[in-house]
Amino acid sequence: MLTTDRKMLMLPDILKNAGLIVLKQELYDVLGVNRQHFNNVKNAEKYGREFHFTAEHIRIVCEVFGINANWIIDVEDSVFFFFFYEKYRKDLNQKVVIK
Repeated sequence: MLTTDRKMLMLPDILKNAGLIVLKQELYDVLGVNRQHFNNVKNAEKYGREFHFTAEHIRIVCEVFGINANWIIDVEDSVFFFFFYEKYRKDLNQKVVIK
């Protein structure tokens, strides 16, 4: 599995834990995909199929949720851009640990 696909598959849980989404469906809607797309990417190797997230999917999550593109390509450890996350953390009134 591609690193970018693996990291994108982690995002629904990361965004939920950070309080940026309530339901995973919110992320699917923003990306313009359905749950089945995530399942197809997750199980692509198992069934010998080629399903991946596109550069446009990555651009959208970075822009909308403040995700660090360097984290998606596995060159940095920080999931969120700090300035973006701090803006929402105040609204959420919750403490979340950022690596």
